[in-house]
Amino acid sequence: MDSLAKMRVDVVKMWVDDNRGRLPKLTPEIWRAAIRQARWHGMKTFVHLWDLEDARGLARDGVDVIAHSIRDKEVDADLIASLKRNNVTAVGTISRERSLFAYASGPEWLDDPFFTKSVTPEVIRELKSGAFRKKQASDPNLDLHRKAFDIDVRNLKRLADSGVRIGFGTDSGQPGRFPGFFEHWEMELMVQAGLTPMQVIQSFSRNAAEALGTASLGTIEPGKAADLIVLDRDPLKDIRSTRAIQAVYVGGRKLQ
Repeated sequence: MDSLAKMRVDVVKMWVDDNRGRLPKLTPEIWRAAIRQARWHGMKTFVHLWDLEDARGLARDGVDVIAHSIRDKEVDADLIASLKRNNVTAVGTISRERSLFAYASGPEWLDDPFFTKSVTPEVIRELKSGAFRKKQASDPNLDLHRKAFDIDVRNLKRLADSGVRIGFGTDSGQPGRFPGFFEHWEMELMVQAGLTPMQVIQSFSRNAAEALGTASLGTIEPGKAADLIVLDRDPLKDIRSTRAIQAVYVGGRKLQ
């Protein structure tokens, strides 16, 4: 933490997950020390986790953001109360979980122009190929991925309904997870999980800014950075309308 602080780091992410028994898990003693020292330097701590019990300890010990949600069990009232009491933000990244088995049968958006315009024809051919689908379909953890997705979806809905701050993320960047498009897919999946379009919009705007401690971002108000998109259709009626982009502004300057 001390060396990262010298690099002017804002956020530190920890990995608290044994990858289904294949890796040693970060111990509570280490994560407590990391959180304490990061806070002393003014840095925020995010954590990749899987288990409900780890989430309990991390929330109690002061982590700022939990990512990928809890995927071994459904969240309970005690955890929800702890997340709210300690001002912890929860990020579901349900598109990440869905992508781990979606290609086995081929997601419907492979022919969606909004997706195809952002990737090469070679990539699309590979994603549609029988070899690629067979590779994912033969994953021995396929049923585990499906179960994790279902638990993640239910937990996201319950956390949102309970007033826990919901953030936004996709864990995209790895093969088969496409930055840009996956953000829009995440929004769609969040609405399918039961969140309202407004809750989804707030997750990537106001809530994300609050989680990061960036007071100049997140909402459209006088004195704040004018980073925004202008849409042709109302996303409150259909969250897929976020794809009908008319213009993009950064710092009040029109880019598109």
